[in-house]
Amino acid sequence: MQASSNQPFSPPGTNYCTQSSIGPVSCSINFNFSDPTGRNSVGGQSTATADFGSITGFLVGGGTNANLSAYYQSSFGDYVTVLGGSGEGTLITHYHLVSSDSEQGLPPSFAVPPLYRFLQGGDAVGHIPDLAHIPVDNPMASLTEDFDVTSPVIFGQLIPLAAGTRTDYNFAADGNFGVVLVTTASAQLTGYTVLDSNGRILPGAVVQRSFSPAQPDPFAPEPSTVWMGIGGTLILLANKRRRRPSAQSKHTAPDHFRISCRQY
Repeated sequence: MQASSNQPFSPPGTNYCTQSSIGPVSCSINFNFSDPTGRNSVGGQSTATADFGSITGFLVGGGTNANLSAYYQSSFGDYVTVLGGSGEGTLITHYHLVSSDSEQGLPPSFAVPPLYRFLQGGDAVGHIPDLAHIPVDNPMASLTEDFDVTSPVIFGQLIPLAAGTRTDYNFAADGNFGVVLVTTASAQLTGYTVLDSNGRILPGAVVQRSFSPAQPDPFAPEPSTVWMGIGGTLILLANKRRRRPSAQSKHTAPDHFRISCRQY
């Protein structure tokens, strides 16, 4: 996780945090940036936790007359073996996703959704939730959904299995009153379904974790990741341009607030 601003960083605290382990991890930062007068300042906090099978991320930032850029990223990964069959089969991994966004001092014309990344076998899948403020003048947006990842497997063969979430945003608070933006994301692996080569469910199949120090990374660069990130950014910016006029027609907030989000 990292945060930066056009204002000087004000100790105590840190604006950067990273941690990785086979077991549970937890990382958090509290950040504050301000000029000597204190009139131009931004700050906030971010946390990310992960264990095999679950990830969460939280980021809150706000300020007055200053720019803030920040992101969090949380992921788990390991190699697993699917047992209980022979030859080729299919592994379906079930996830439960919860995403939310809350804004204060900004016209809630669009939400800032997280990016979820899933790696399973030789397949990498990205998912951006359809997070929206409904009705449009509601400052809070939330979405709960179930998501499945399906890939072919060879029984008894090690395959990578990983999941992650990331949110990256920056905003400029150019007015004399505060701006606050809060985003959260979580994913929980809720179970597996294993099919044989004929597509039939194998009720006695087992997915066995390897506990390997070499953990697969769902955000590792690859061509599909780059193109998906570009596509996600274009979709978000396009939605912003389409929906912002309708939001401004219902709000008197000044147009000198700027916000953008980047998905990786």
